[in-house]
Amino acid sequence: ADTGQISRYETAKMTPGADVVVKIAEALDVSCDHLLVDDAPRRPFRAPDAQLGDRIAGLDQLDPDDWTALNHILDALIAKNRVRNALRDAR
Repeated sequence: ADTGQISRYETAKMTPGADVVVKIAEALDVSCDHLLVDDAPRRPFRAPDAQLGDRIAGLDQLDPDDWTALNHILDALIAKNRVRNALRDAR
């Protein structure tokens, strides 16, 4: 992009399209939401380890019983960590 185009984005005279937002985010190594939302936390453009994201993307393929089992596992892990944190804070 030329400097005039960037200036128009910076002065809000022009709004970049989604493809431009992605290119800017990638160039600055920040997430797109960081550019678009005032209070969005700064995160890298790409997660250092995308394994969790790949797994999450596959969740829509789970059958209902597996989905229920996964929710129970997540609930148990969350509860365990809450108890651990409460015990730590009580010390």
